[in-house]
Amino acid sequence: LNKAFQAEESPGVIYCISMQWFREWEAFVKGKDN
Repeated sequence: LNKAFQAEESPGVIYCISMQWFREWEAFVKGKDN
């Protein structure tokens, strides 16, 4: 886990992971509405 926190050196990686998580969450919410 320490290596994951050291990823601050490459914010692009964190941004990619955040976007991926957000899309999965968005798809989950949209699926619930339908």
